[in-house]
Amino acid sequence: RGGGGGGTCEVCNQAVGATVGCARDGCNASFHPLCAWYKGLYMRVEARPMGCDMYVFCKRHTPAAAGGKRRDADAQARFRIKGRDQPKKWRQSQERKGTQQERPPGHELIEDLYESDRCAVCFEKGSAEGNEMLRCAKCMMETHQLCYGIQHAPKGELWLCDRCKSRKSRVKPVSCALCPRRGGAFKPTLDHKWVHLTCARWIPEARIVDLTKMAPIDLSLVPKSRFHHKCYLCNQRQGACLECASQCDKTFHVLCGILSGAHMTSRPTPSSSSSSALSPWLRSHMDVVGLIEALIDGYPVVLFMKGDKVTPRCGFSRQAISMISSYGSGIVYHTVDILNDQLLRQGLKEYSKWPTYPQLYVGGKFIGGLDVMKALDAKGELKPLLLAADPENKPDKL
Repeated sequence: RGGGGGGTCEVCNQAVGATVGCARDGCNASFHPLCAWYKGLYMRVEARPMGCDMYVFCKRHTPAAAGGKRRDADAQARFRIKGRDQPKKWRQSQERKGTQQERPPGHELIEDLYESDRCAVCFEKGSAEGNEMLRCAKCMMETHQLCYGIQHAPKGELWLCDRCKSRKSRVKPVSCALCPRRGGAFKPTLDHKWVHLTCARWIPEARIVDLTKMAPIDLSLVPKSRFHHKCYLCNQRQGACLECASQCDKTFHVLCGILSGAHMTSRPTPSSSSSSALSPWLRSHMDVVGLIEALIDGYPVVLFMKGDKVTPRCGFSRQAISMISSYGSGIVYHTVDILNDQLLRQGLKEYSKWPTYPQLYVGGKFIGGLDVMKALDAKGELKPLLLAADPENKPDKL
């Protein structure tokens, strides 16, 4: 941002790709953002209501607050290059050792954020009589009491999960022995580690010693071969992976599969009608028609579009969002980004017999694309249609 903004990068001396100019007015210096970063130049990002602005300063125009002419750009460059190369060297060393250790300091994964009122073990919403939804007072993790092994829900008392009650979690972040993801419902293992209860339930060789308390977890029978696969979703070898039940070559962590929308189900085993085997299916092997019907049946108003409500990624989708937003905040509707799922994108065209996007479904029925929405809007019929679809839509808010 500033002068320049195009032409040849002064670091790599190449005119390929987009460049950003020095933020000082009148300066014609320009750089590739990554070239400027690893050269040690001063860079600053400022948030804006619709995105952010990035400022780059050449050595001659470095602000006084950043050191000015005394700024040691070479030392900054060495520090940034070291930070870039450290994760790569660490992964290579772990592959040689064949171990699953903690990531180096400064490279920990942030904790996953779970939807409110959804169990972090079974991923079902809501509670039932005798199976209340509990929330940890420290980490705010929510789980059904029976899913987590709590026979009697505490009444009027603060409840802490096993991880937050442990002294070890106060010293360093707890990590799962079966996957690299952080956050969620943890239980201790027999060898004094921690594991997601969901991971323990899905890894076939993992065993829950006490089913009433859902702990501790015995991982002694989990074969080492499960730790040698790379998860195709997070691209990491840390943890144990599942194989797709369709016999394809994809492997993935339990939580990576669940959070990415993989189809996870159970089926009876031939040896015993009372026991069951868990079968994970990748999203690519799911019934696309079943997925579409689950979406349009699960939400009264669904708009399949390119992008989402905040950032539409095509003009037609932007017009559809603007049209619905013009009716006020009382309209409740759900959007699905078809750019994130190629199978859904193609399957929806065949399902609706409509070749373009966006596509609007109301009450499980296909309404049409943008042209149909415009026609209904001109007649004054679209707004009442959306209001009548969901009891949560309140005209008095409009």
